[in-house]
Amino acid sequence: MNSKLEIHRSPVVLLRNVFTFEVFFLLILFVFFFLRSIFLPDADGVDLGFRGLIAVLLIQLIGLVGFFVNWFLETYEIDEEKILHNRGILVKNKSVVKLKKDANFSIEENLLDRIFRSQTLELSGLAGEASFKLKNISKQSVKSILEALDSVKVIKQEEDLLNMSLENLLEQEENGQLELKETLRWDIHDKKVNKELEWGVIKNIAAFMNTNGGVLMIGVKDNKSIKGLDLDFDTLPKSNKDGFENHLNQLIGQFIGADHRGTIDIKFPEVKKRVVCQIIVRRAKEPIFLKNKDEEFFYIRTGNSATPLSVGATYKYCKDRFE
Repeated sequence: MNSKLEIHRSPVVLLRNVFTFEVFFLLILFVFFFLRSIFLPDADGVDLGFRGLIAVLLIQLIGLVGFFVNWFLETYEIDEEKILHNRGILVKNKSVVKLKKDANFSIEENLLDRIFRSQTLELSGLAGEASFKLKNISKQSVKSILEALDSVKVIKQEEDLLNMSLENLLEQEENGQLELKETLRWDIHDKKVNKELEWGVIKNIAAFMNTNGGVLMIGVKDNKSIKGLDLDFDTLPKSNKDGFENHLNQLIGQFIGADHRGTIDIKFPEVKKRVVCQIIVRRAKEPIFLKNKDEEFFYIRTGNSATPLSVGATYKYCKDRFE
């Protein structure tokens, strides 16, 4: 979620409150004239007079304006951390609910909701709260909120992964947010530099950026055995960590674009007395296209691999993911 989502309650709330007010107001008038007919039997029927009529209309107007302003000012604001419920006219009342990545939801809908296409969304499993209800909001707003909460879940999962210790990271199998590569460019089988291996690293970085972020480890085999970077070091003019990072930066600049380098962190931790490369990739805020010669490619992460999308699939994915 790149920005704050603001939701108003459904107009059904306004209509319900106005209806209740009108019924209550008419009931008061009925009781007033009923009592007047008992205690003042000589009074003229229900004749309010001009001033009485003006008073009734003024009360009606004040009530309608008050209910509208109260409905308009009541909002739910949702961001990556919390839901803020704003309400009140003269006295502002704000309640805050902290979001958690494992929050659950249920949807309630009564007859009036079905008529006016609104729903009540109940969230549970929240920080410090048994449950929280977003009452009488439009179905489109419910959809937007669920998409926002899904985005929150993804962001928090990304944060958990990026903050995970190296030991815990290496205990995991390859998945949608973890990729292991034995080398950057040295082909173990052919005993020579292989540019396709570099492309494999770059396309996985781009796939992480286009999906939910992730971590790419170089110098670690699929079976978790630590190989280190010595074979890659020997292929570079500067055979050390600086030379490796410089070459990796050149690849990122060439295929992804130097302007996206800030989304990527490169570290060189030591594991079992061998240096490996840990590439921490954050999810991008805009689509990342790989540029190779005169062609462009768009990759996303599906399972434990980078998958290219067709033009049509890329358009649909970008519309859902980035807009």
